[in-house]
Amino acid sequence: MSGFTMAKPPSDFDKLKSTPESAKDVQIAELERDLESTRDRRREDWFIFAFIGMIIFDVHAFAAMPDWGGAIAIMALQIFLLLILGRRLGVNDVTVWTNRALNSWRGNNEQE
Repeated sequence: MSGFTMAKPPSDFDKLKSTPESAKDVQIAELERDLESTRDRRREDWFIFAFIGMIIFDVHAFAAMPDWGGAIAIMALQIFLLLILGRRLGVNDVTVWTNRALNSWRGNNEQE
């Protein structure tokens, strides 16, 4: 049996993988992409709604504060909360910015 190898019969997975996509499969894939896009837009809308709500809160709260110390502390806390909310909702820009900030911070700590 020199040079002769038996061909391995195709598995069920190979058969499924090699079947051509039907029009129904293409439509299902398109609907899944549309649904994911709609979900992403809704998450971003929730993030913008929260951001606008914080701005309205700030206008009223900061007008009543006698000095800027409390305002700065509240703003720092709000930025932190917005970053967490943005990451939880999957807002791409927030995720990219926080990843860059965390990676640069980790890189600076490793050098010290």
